[in-house]
Amino acid sequence: MLRVQYDSSSGDILGYYPTNINYNNVDVETQTIDGHPYVQISESEKTLHKQMEVKNGVYQERIKDPSVIRADLLAQQIQNIKGEAARRINSQYPLWKQSNIQGQAIDILCREQKQKAIDPSYRISEQDKSVLREGDRIKSGIAYLQEKSNILEASLSQLSFEELETFDCTDESYWS
Repeated sequence: MLRVQYDSSSGDILGYYPTNINYNNVDVETQTIDGHPYVQISESEKTLHKQMEVKNGVYQERIKDPSVIRADLLAQQIQNIKGEAARRINSQYPLWKQSNIQGQAIDILCREQKQKAIDPSYRISEQDKSVLREGDRIKSGIAYLQEKSNILEASLSQLSFEELETFDCTDESYWS
């Protein structure tokens, strides 16, 4: 047999105490351990792979409120979407490529500013324009994926619990 010490206000399990060991802090008359109540269960009733509680003197599995379960699932799916968006961005527009283009664009714009101070009619080269267009393409591509991510996140609240459970944000149709 086991004594299961619990918090009387929350039902949280505070500890398990085998009855074959004499603990100084156990009061059998008031059924308390260190001032907290306990219930007795058999060894076979002890469950470690589930969240347990004592409610109205009964040792039982703690069942979350359905709204809490849905909120947890929704939060997890939002994290999944953010992760998928990040994966797609990093796959299509790796950080090294973003950094290289940004560095080149800064060089081009600084050079242009210096040249315009000398010659107001200065125009950047076609090669420089190509670099800036590539920067715009990357920026637009990232913004597109971020917007898709935001739309997906917002759409989750419309899904039923079952749809939310089976939602797969890696489905290509959500991103194209």
